[in-house]
Amino acid sequence: MIAAVALAAVVAAAPARDPRPEIVALSLAGETERALALVDRALSDGAELSRELGLEMLRGDLLERADRPRDAVETYARLLAGDAGLAPWARYRMALVQERLGHPEVAAGLVATLLSRGSSETLVGPALDLLDRTLAAGGDCRLLRGIPRERFTGSRRRQRELMDLRCLARSPSRTGLVDAVRDYLAMDRGDAFAWEALMLLGGAAPIDGPRPTVLLFGLTAYQHREFERALALLDPWVERGLEGPFDSLGRDAAYAAARSDFWRGDYAAAAKRFERIVDDARSAAERADAYHQLGRTQELAGDLDTAFSSFDRAYHELASGEWAAPSLLSALRLEYLRGDVLAARRRLTVLASNSQFAPLTARGAMFLAASELTRGRSAGVAALLALAVRTREHSPVEVAYWRGRLYELQREPERALDEYLRTARERPFHPLAEAARRRLAAPPLAAATRARARALRESGVTDALWSASFLAAEPDERRALTRRGVEKLAAQTATASWVAARILPVREWPLWRSPSSRPEDLLVALGLAALAPEAVTRSFPLQQADVGLTGAALLVSGPRARAGLAIAESLFARRPHGLPLEWVARDFLATLYPRPWDDLIVSQAAAQRVDPLLFTAIVREESRFDPDASSPAAAQGLTQLVLPTARRLARSAGLPEVGLAELRLPALSVTLGAAYLAELGQRFQGEPTAIAAAYNAGEDQTALWMRTCLSSDPEELLAKIGFGETRSYVTRVLEARNAYRLLAAAP
Repeated sequence: MIAAVALAAVVAAAPARDPRPEIVALSLAGETERALALVDRALSDGAELSRELGLEMLRGDLLERADRPRDAVETYARLLAGDAGLAPWARYRMALVQERLGHPEVAAGLVATLLSRGSSETLVGPALDLLDRTLAAGGDCRLLRGIPRERFTGSRRRQRELMDLRCLARSPSRTGLVDAVRDYLAMDRGDAFAWEALMLLGGAAPIDGPRPTVLLFGLTAYQHREFERALALLDPWVERGLEGPFDSLGRDAAYAAARSDFWRGDYAAAAKRFERIVDDARSAAERADAYHQLGRTQELAGDLDTAFSSFDRAYHELASGEWAAPSLLSALRLEYLRGDVLAARRRLTVLASNSQFAPLTARGAMFLAASELTRGRSAGVAALLALAVRTREHSPVEVAYWRGRLYELQREPERALDEYLRTARERPFHPLAEAARRRLAAPPLAAATRARARALRESGVTDALWSASFLAAEPDERRALTRRGVEKLAAQTATASWVAARILPVREWPLWRSPSSRPEDLLVALGLAALAPEAVTRSFPLQQADVGLTGAALLVSGPRARAGLAIAESLFARRPHGLPLEWVARDFLATLYPRPWDDLIVSQAAAQRVDPLLFTAIVREESRFDPDASSPAAAQGLTQLVLPTARRLARSAGLPEVGLAELRLPALSVTLGAAYLAELGQRFQGEPTAIAAAYNAGEDQTALWMRTCLSSDPEELLAKIGFGETRSYVTRVLEARNAYRLLAAAP
């Protein structure tokens, strides 16, 4: 994105002694050879100044891009000898080049020296990742002696400790490996490092070892969704019963075995396990939990009557416990689907009587309201919607949409119009705003919509013009109204910078006026912001829209897109209240909704015949375009696949065996993600709401939500999604898809 304006940054307005603006403009525009020629000239004409400005670092980067890695290594080596400020980054980049040249042992030595001497916090994570890779590829484990574990905290400490385990696994005897892995997992069995540690044992995880050790290994496998391996480790102990000195761990094992069968889709086996857990439960709370999970299993298996009985028992076991409200809500849903509307409403009354149940009361109220309106019944719906707004379980956009449906059913077109406009005022890309527009254009409301749009258009007030543009049926009319509105906003001081914002040409960057000698700031001034993302807001402060936007744009199209998105969202949160999202400058929208990895995503979307904009929106939501992203649910990479799913997809595509490290490779992650999206598209007939829900919550769970729908309308499915997290996820994905669609269509 920034390359589009970079080449226009001519040197005419640059300080006479600073060659960087012209060089950086060429570099960002992809004019590598021209930029390299200017760097070489600057280094020749004024070596001392050029070194102060960090041009050797930019030269190394340009040489890498020009496919001259050995020349890049020589350039970085000169920096190591003569520039203490940028030396750590030069050492890191040299190590990366050596890794690409097939010299992992050299790369490991370079990066180990970097870490042993201490370096910028920005470099610690990438340097550890590089050391990890190069040690695995043949680096010398003795290098770790100079990098004490105590230097790191949190996840980086875990990563450093895992390197020691890997080196122990590489030793001829592997003495003490099982005990070391056990101790490592005992500290935390939920992060990605835990799974990698368990994998060091290969097939040597001792099924007949000490009970606590075996169960710990099995619970780790379960937590990382390796259900077959989990059952192999857990079942022998579960079958022996829950007695003995480790009863708590044993109960965890029994529950994990049941959930393993549940997630494998073997609902009959899972139900038997949960029934046994009910029998062995030692408290009402444990029985309520087991009954609720049993009910979920039976419902997914299609045994609705038995499921209802289990949910009812879960509630009555402990009416004020953790599982009381979820069980009441599940029973409410099943009673409604069986046709007993009065019984369902009585369940809702019970839910509403306990203030602690407020979020699930709102969910039950919305379920009933959407169901009744879909059936064309309005009695009591206003009260249901009033219940739905008591918490933040449902957004104001959702409630406004269904109120519009209610007024439409009651033949109150003006009130319906007001509610449908409300759906789009704050979140115009929301899928329900899109649904509202479709209903406004349909015959029951079309005449009233045209009349309202005409009155709003003639008023000429900015806010009225936005409403008129939303109501406009024809795209040309919508664009004309948008132009009028933007012109008005451009004339107002408070909003002018937002609707006319642009990414600044390099020569207009404010950092030239007050140059900094900090190494991180030098990197940003060289256009190498990805090496020092934390310095971007210092060089491009958010107080000015253009300036903050330019800083974000430096990052969003590259490997640090996550950092760029965070800056863009922080900047956008400062916008004037009421400024229509669609009316902000295109550069703003394109920075909020960037498309890094676009060639890869589009090509794989085409190969799998999936919507590239939906795929891009899912990648944006899943990983924020960060190939190293990982989740608490053990998902990895750009498309956040879990290892079992990735392995299944890879086998289907005839690809080699996949491990966690491979899932962080962008090409593989996108290839497998596109294949998974294609599978979901086939199962759910290409419906984006269902596809996004299944990507987040699973296919069977989404199919269950769809079975509760009385129509094929995606807005009903959105209301019936029972997990608040999934409903928010689906909304964000579809909002992003709509934003990408607008950007793709706009001139």
